[in-house]
Amino acid sequence: MRLLALGVLLAMSTPAAAHAQDNSQQMRDMVAQMRATAAQMKGQLPPEDIAEMLRSADEIEKGIKDGAYAAPAPAAPDLTARIAAAHQGKLDWLMGEPACVGYMWENWRTFRLQSGDRDAQRDTLCRKAFSSYEDYFLTTRNGGDRAHAMRALAAYEKAAQEAVDFFERK
Repeated sequence: MRLLALGVLLAMSTPAAAHAQDNSQQMRDMVAQMRATAAQMKGQLPPEDIAEMLRSADEIEKGIKDGAYAAPAPAAPDLTARIAAAHQGKLDWLMGEPACVGYMWENWRTFRLQSGDRDAQRDTLCRKAFSSYEDYFLTTRNGGDRAHAMRALAAYEKAAQEAVDFFERK
């Protein structure tokens, strides 16, 4: 039973970085409870067990002071997550838009729009977007530089939005 209680206490004393929420107050309450339990159990538990409970309480208090149980600052959303969230989970969302219908990152070099008077400008915008997406895709697939891949993805997103905006201004 004592080993179980100590195991629970040790498990609860893991730093909050693993929990992603602020547990400081809960840990303060637990330290107070540990100290009260140690005081109540004097004479019923061996002195070394009481000493271990108090050492654990001291360790947790030090962790609280050091901020180990405070919530970390929220991370900025990753570009891929932001794009996917904005476009029903798709990074290559422009393929499903009427602005660049028929284009894909695999065919942007050879495919051309041939349906109206504004096709040349639309074609340029779509080709620019899919060129950037191809760069992102191939860099990622081939294990290339992540920073370069993210710049290519950002360029795709910007160019794709420009193509959609141009199309919608008809």
